[in-house]
Amino acid sequence: MALYLLDHGFSRITVCDQKLDVDLMDEFSARLGEDYLQGLEDFDVVFRSPGISVNVPELAGVRAMGKLTSVTQFFLEKCPCPVIGVTGTKGKGTTSTLLFQMLRGAGRDVHLGGNIGEPPVNFLDELRSKSLVILEMSSFQLMDVSISPHVAVVLNVTSEHMDYHASVEEYRVAKMNIARFQKAENFLILNADYPYVQQYSGSEFLAKKIFVSRGSELPCGRDEVGLLGEHHLENIAAAIAVAKIFDVPRDVIARVVREFTGLPHRLEFVDERAGVRFYNDSFSTIPETSIAGFTAFAHGKSAGPVFLLAGGSEKNSDYSEWGKAVNADANLKKVFLVGPSGERMAREISPGPDDTARFEMVKNLKEGFEKAFREADIMAHAGERPVVLLSPGAASFNEFKNYKERGEAFRALLEFIR
Repeated sequence: MALYLLDHGFSRITVCDQKLDVDLMDEFSARLGEDYLQGLEDFDVVFRSPGISVNVPELAGVRAMGKLTSVTQFFLEKCPCPVIGVTGTKGKGTTSTLLFQMLRGAGRDVHLGGNIGEPPVNFLDELRSKSLVILEMSSFQLMDVSISPHVAVVLNVTSEHMDYHASVEEYRVAKMNIARFQKAENFLILNADYPYVQQYSGSEFLAKKIFVSRGSELPCGRDEVGLLGEHHLENIAAAIAVAKIFDVPRDVIARVVREFTGLPHRLEFVDERAGVRFYNDSFSTIPETSIAGFTAFAHGKSAGPVFLLAGGSEKNSDYSEWGKAVNADANLKKVFLVGPSGERMAREISPGPDDTARFEMVKNLKEGFEKAFREADIMAHAGERPVVLLSPGAASFNEFKNYKERGEAFRALLEFIR
């Protein structure tokens, strides 16, 4: 945002950051260190980064003065073309990318940004009235917007980021801003499989509602779908619903559904070594996605016994349903758990039918990987097609900087297998 403002003739730009070692261009002033949020009322406008909650007390003054905005709000105000916003607890990146490929395959001038990585101001100047923009939108970005996109997609909404939001209700209300300011000529895509849809039945939600489901019709055979796991069917259904609004041909939709196999760190096939298959699902940071991860191998073309690596740092997720799913899944042979979340997960797992422990606490990812491979290797020699799956259901900060670093560490461990 600072670079965008500099490029557009603004010269009095200050960067406020808690870190002291920020590498800044000479054109920027800085307020660094512990008191970086003090005195914000001095500025004409304050751009909130998504990682800073709207509820931080130091922002109260500039909010009351009408000086607080964000990159997302600024972009929605300035964008000259329709915006497709995608939110949900999980599946945002996959759905956004599926849709991007469908629209691009139909020859549309389409841009992808937001929470998925590309700041939308980076391509704002390239947009024309006939362009399309897909924004992956997190609750962090939606908390204080007052403009909703032309098409809003709401995927599953459970609970997440309880280390950031004051409550589950605050989290869900933030998500609802994606549709709260839509007009009657706009579109709202909702998943009928989830109870959250009732929250969008109020008269303030004016857009045309389109309901999808995991059971929605596919443009090809189920065994032809490139994405692994039943949970991805709802992401595919949502992407198809939006593609139809923009008249994407059915053959283009079908081709993308067949060829798209997923994003890095999302139930990503890494390699097969010594008869053992390795899948990196490091992006799984909540219990629901971990369940979707290990149950993906129960049936179908990728079926095989699973050895699961799970756990990590603490963000107060509820693992009771995760524990029930682990206990009910006979295909899940053993779980190797790490970190504070792993300790809570362990309390939800019952002994196996032969009264042996179905889990083991390990000190780090490396130890869990080595033990999982050792047991999977025995099954591979017996003629099975076992899977070692990293699907943590927890954040990574006990050992890694983020989920990407954790996923790369998992991949690197394969180099020790000959």
